[in-house]
Amino acid sequence: MEQTRRQRKKHERKKRIWIKGLLAILVILLAIGATQIPKILSIFSTFDNVELETGSKIPNTLGLLILGIDNDGGEDIEVGHTDSITYIAANLETKKAYALPIYRDVQVSVSCDDGRDENINRIYTQKGIECLSQTVSDFLDLPIDNYAILTMNGFVNIVNELGGIELTPDADFCSKYGLLSKKTEYCFTKGEQKEMPADEAIAYIRDRANGSGAQRANRQVQLIQAIKNKCLDNMLMCYQKASPHFSGAFKTNIAPADINQFTAVFGKEFELGKLDVIEGVNEQTATGWTQFVDEEDKKTKTAIIRDEIFEGKT
Repeated sequence: MEQTRRQRKKHERKKRIWIKGLLAILVILLAIGATQIPKILSIFSTFDNVELETGSKIPNTLGLLILGIDNDGGEDIEVGHTDSITYIAANLETKKAYALPIYRDVQVSVSCDDGRDENINRIYTQKGIECLSQTVSDFLDLPIDNYAILTMNGFVNIVNELGGIELTPDADFCSKYGLLSKKTEYCFTKGEQKEMPADEAIAYIRDRANGSGAQRANRQVQLIQAIKNKCLDNMLMCYQKASPHFSGAFKTNIAPADINQFTAVFGKEFELGKLDVIEGVNEQTATGWTQFVDEEDKKTKTAIIRDEIFEGKT
């Protein structure tokens, strides 16, 4: 009986959240104008009504898993490896957040599959987002409330809509790893800030011929910070420009009513700190390259997040 009452209350709470979300989206629709309404309405298909069991128990804190699906420009968000994996933790009271990139080939114990060892970027396709979220939460021993998944195609459309982003390369190299054409080569100079259109930015973060996997993972956080910097002064404008490209390319379980709370993390009121990717040793195995994580480095970096964001608890 008591359990039934709790379930009913939980259902009513979810219903209220979605009603508030609908009202919030309606306000955005009115602000954008009638010509964009069909495109904006399509973003409702991007919201998953999924409540993760890994959420934060500490008030006014949250953990967010940001995933990039690299399927060589494909349109299906359910297909492809999560080659970009970034964990973000935020404290809504202190206005402080941290971004921690996770190397795509790190070996983890799959939480929903009896602890089977697997490269982390394969879990989404094999077992789905809830299993991946639980696995990452267990791997870091940190909470995950929500996830946001974006295809590379979706990223290209959104960044181009924003007019490109500014990035400062961390090395001298040339790359043909854009999505538009494998023949197009982009060259980068270490320390020289550059305004990049989306395909050039993709070539920068996806490059596999120069540097290490750790560098690629760290560049993913560079990308997040670049988008944050682009949108600092006008988050609503960024959302208005980006949202028409969400349908089919973006998926999240962030309720519409909570969108403002999450976008605030990327606004100018928040300090977004960057931690380098967790270190490890790469080895060739029977299934390809695998990184075996440095447990001490993981412990050090997750402790920073736990202490400064989650008050020393999880």
